[in-house]
Amino acid sequence: MQCSATGDRPPQFVWERDGVTMSSNTDPRYALGQVMTSDNSVVAQLNITRVRVEDGGLYSCTAKEGDHSATHENRLDVYVAPKWLEEPNNSSLLLGRRGTVSCSASGYPQPQVHWMKKDAILGTWQPVLELAGGGILSMPNGTLVIEEVSLTDEGLYSCNVENGVGTPLSKTVWMSVNSRYLLTDVVKVYYVFRAKYSEAKTALGVTNTINIQFSEAVDAGFYQCRASNPYGAATFNIFLTILDLPMNISEPPTPPSELRVESVRSRTAVVSWREARAHAKHYALQYAPAHYADAGWEHAVNINVTRKENDIRQTIELQNLRPATAYVVRVATGNEVGVSRYTAPIHLTTHEEAPTSPPINIQVDQTENPGELFLKWSPPPKDNHNGVITGYHIKAVPQNIGSISEDGDTRTLKVSQLSGKQETTITGLLKNTRYAVTISAFNSAGSGPFSLPVFQDTMEGAPEHAPSSVECTAVSSTSLRVGWQPIAIHGQGSSLIGYSILYATEVPDAPADIKVLILSPTSLLVSWKKPEHPNGELLYYTVYVKPTSGTNTFTEYRDSITVDNKSESGNITANTSHSNLANVKENAINAQNRIYSAPIHVRNNSKHELYEISPYAQFAVGFRTFGHVENQDLPNRHMKQRYDTEVCRTPHHR
Repeated sequence: MQCSATGDRPPQFVWERDGVTMSSNTDPRYALGQVMTSDNSVVAQLNITRVRVEDGGLYSCTAKEGDHSATHENRLDVYVAPKWLEEPNNSSLLLGRRGTVSCSASGYPQPQVHWMKKDAILGTWQPVLELAGGGILSMPNGTLVIEEVSLTDEGLYSCNVENGVGTPLSKTVWMSVNSRYLLTDVVKVYYVFRAKYSEAKTALGVTNTINIQFSEAVDAGFYQCRASNPYGAATFNIFLTILDLPMNISEPPTPPSELRVESVRSRTAVVSWREARAHAKHYALQYAPAHYADAGWEHAVNINVTRKENDIRQTIELQNLRPATAYVVRVATGNEVGVSRYTAPIHLTTHEEAPTSPPINIQVDQTENPGELFLKWSPPPKDNHNGVITGYHIKAVPQNIGSISEDGDTRTLKVSQLSGKQETTITGLLKNTRYAVTISAFNSAGSGPFSLPVFQDTMEGAPEHAPSSVECTAVSSTSLRVGWQPIAIHGQGSSLIGYSILYATEVPDAPADIKVLILSPTSLLVSWKKPEHPNGELLYYTVYVKPTSGTNTFTEYRDSITVDNKSESGNITANTSHSNLANVKENAINAQNRIYSAPIHVRNNSKHELYEISPYAQFAVGFRTFGHVENQDLPNRHMKQRYDTEVCRTPHHR
């Protein structure tokens, strides 16, 4: 940390944390110094090596110069990942009594402790406070308190610790519930004292000795010596091992101690224990699924483990376990005489693994809507779940779609696990298309294999696309030949049965009832009626004039033409010596194009001739396709125009 100050003279700096002055004398990890900068400022530095949590606090830097001083404060927080202070262990609780299990950790910010319990039926982890319904407390220090232990409190518990820094801590333990013995007969207790105690005072203090005469196997174990006076107490632990000569072995050995789980995977687990007798020859280990062991150990797997010399802890890896399964394990010691009693069982649960079988009983049916399929299925066999099934992946692949990319039209969706029946509807499929549908299940460990495909066709619908590459060729003054590129199979949407050709003229018919009146030797009056089929809004008329004799070309008139917009006819006065083109605007005449429709059955040549068309008429020819379902406009899916058109014109009638 740095702080700078300026003044007439170099100031003196004092560093404080939470009001306590800091110096290298108070803690060798502190290094204080100051330097002068080029602008005559003095910069004070505080370096802290091997930062600890207790280094956090409110730091102040005070610069003093004579009677003047200036202070600046800033807070320093030291973040530390959680670290176990008291790690939870497997516990045995007494039925009807108050039970506690400790779980605490240090760190900054103060770690939060959350207790979870595994549901014995569903196999899912849930917060303890939600399952308990009262009577269970999680203390601020992380200790789990059960006010009155019941049989339902037995099971797997997980203590999870996190504070947002580093990796969270988690420990899973088994809590068993034991009931008190009910004595129906009077029990007589006999005390046999084989141990003698002696105490002697020396110049260095007090020496206490325990002497066990005729030691037996049951005398082995941990012994604790405790000394105290008014000012405090001290303890010392000793582990006593009873050694027997091999030739004198006459009784079964004592059971091992400290049986625990070292590691767990989906199909393996490693357990270890501490041997109790040096002359043990082998160990008898049993393990079984927890629900079998509740009814007895008849179905347990038995393993003989050879004792490893010079190993204080004996270790074995259990193999061929089932994923996501709770097991109980116990072990006994064996020698030439026999086998000891078994240890109290420990509990473990293997990790989940991706399902090893696909869903079964898959049914795929059509719906009333084209482009949809309805699916029903059953989960994989229970033994192949390998955990809790959380959902399904469904894949629908179109078949025989020509050059279309399979990936582009393949539909893949994710469906969450449903309670009861498993079903869903796939939408957005191609119409009138055969699909191969496969399903796989997944859990928290991954996805299982896909099922064998089930085939089903989507219902027919209106064609997906319009014909392309439309061509139009004049055959005669009243007929046209039209050609087009057929719709690809994947875009037909149904069993294609034909095409509809829609065509309309784009220019008006010729004016009718043309009359000419001679006004003078150099002028004519021309009148006419509106065309019977204007085919749209008329914009102007053009009058062509030429002498009947000679080879002169037509003269076109555009100016000096007037139109009565309200009448059904027009007129023009033209000067035969004038050479400009006449232009007649007619804004009041509106009409719609005539549209002719003719059904055309599918032929391989994809060409058709139109007859009885007005001579020298210009046409726009377009197409609409139809199938078994109905004649429909093209869908908006591909954002194409309604028709693919081509403009053509019939020749002059001769």
